[in-house]
Amino acid sequence: MLYRDGHLQEIGFAHVCDEKGMEHVLTQAIGLGEEVDPYLFENNLETGDILLLASDGLEKVMELAEIEKKLRFGAVSLVKSASGKVGDDLPDDTTAVVIEVTGESRTCSLKQLKLPIPARLEKGEEIDGYRLSEPLIRNERTWLARKKGVEYVLKFPPLEAIHDEKQLDLFVREAWNAARLKAGFFPKAVIPKNRTRRYYVMEYLKGEPLKDLIARRPLPVEDAIALGKFLLHASRYLFRYDLVHGDIKPENIVVLERQGKRVYKLVDFGSIVEIFSIASRAGTPSYLAPERFVGDPISEQSEIFAIGVTLYEALTRRYPYGEIEPFQTPTFRTPKPVRHFNKRVPAWFESVVMRAIERNRERRYEVYSEMEFELNHPDKVELYYPENVSLFERDPARVYRVLFIVSLLFNALLVLLLMR
Repeated sequence: MLYRDGHLQEIGFAHVCDEKGMEHVLTQAIGLGEEVDPYLFENNLETGDILLLASDGLEKVMELAEIEKKLRFGAVSLVKSASGKVGDDLPDDTTAVVIEVTGESRTCSLKQLKLPIPARLEKGEEIDGYRLSEPLIRNERTWLARKKGVEYVLKFPPLEAIHDEKQLDLFVREAWNAARLKAGFFPKAVIPKNRTRRYYVMEYLKGEPLKDLIARRPLPVEDAIALGKFLLHASRYLFRYDLVHGDIKPENIVVLERQGKRVYKLVDFGSIVEIFSIASRAGTPSYLAPERFVGDPISEQSEIFAIGVTLYEALTRRYPYGEIEPFQTPTFRTPKPVRHFNKRVPAWFESVVMRAIERNRERRYEVYSEMEFELNHPDKVELYYPENVSLFERDPARVYRVLFIVSLLFNALLVLLLMR
């Protein structure tokens, strides 16, 4: 039901029989048949609207006028009123959900702004006081610009967004996320209020992509540990908004030098999505968890896998499962341990990385905090071994001890038999 302008109107109907005496029989319900055809319709909501989602048990007890009168007091009040009318002996399931439309979403209001999308951008062009210096990406939609002596990055929508509403929606959401995620993990970003064209502004990070840095030499162990903690902190921050980055990799990590220490920033707001929102192969194939290739949705565990691959690459300059090409469905064979390529990595840290990139989700970290705890408590880390590794390969010293004890007992028994 929809309450608008002082009136309550029904916009759905109950899936029950019309025959007298059979009103309690459902004609459609999940589990009743092999298929259920959902009742679909579209309606534009307005600020001030109130939606009521209720089972048919509510209408059996209360008239429409009574529901309308009690609606503003919420769902609990409606159900209590219905129960009170029949002496707390409701004849049928009676549930209700009340949704109030308090305002327009920020993304919706941003999208409705009548702002042109520039089809062509040129060096030296000035837009709202920002003078374009040079494109930072080959498609020339991200530009380095200068305003009042300060350098910024201007991000414009892709050309497809001029005619493709879906592409425009994606860019608006990207800009909104960039502006609202105010944390040190990301570059600062704003959406200027008095824009004359559609774009948003980010701070210019004078650093180096991690990909370029590790192309020269592997990341030192201490820096790699700090990188792992940074990525987990950033991921946990996004999780508070029900978001995931969606494309964690060295190309999207900028390394800065501040007071003699390395500082990391996570870039590419365009890849950020709601957790569980996509079941496609969106992202960079070499960093996608195995389950992403078979249609499982993006999740905390798949992000942990990407973090693990990033750390593996930072320490070894190799992909654990080889470079995976777009549209390729890879075979995930057992990867070589980190210390096979980098002897400086301690066994505990290798175990953390290898557990993060585990093919089997049951053996991979389930949540960010689990992996973060082990990075902060090396003494608590249990050494990782692949599933197919024998006991001798896992702990040869233990095997030798057991064999020595067995041998000693056997020899003692043999001596006793000879002395008889």
